[in-house]
Amino acid sequence: MPDRLIGLLTLLVAKRAGATETFVVDVSPERLEKAKSLGVTYVINPVEENAVIIIAKKINKKSQTLKKVHNLFYTKDCRWK
Repeated sequence: MPDRLIGLLTLLVAKRAGATETFVVDVSPERLEKAKSLGVTYVINPVEENAVIIIAKKINKKSQTLKKVHNLFYTKDCRWK
């Protein structure tokens, strides 16, 4: 399977498993656009923005608003090797 599809497949599995908010971080504008078309909540290009700060702010804001703890699962570097 091409490397570029592993991350998108992971996104689809997460959504199918019940993820309500999803983040995709990538340097490729094409992959970010594809992620948007698949329904990802947030796309972040780390060349343009600090992904760690953005994700932390989004999670903290939701936690304060909803008054509950969020389960956060993540994958790093979804590439077939």
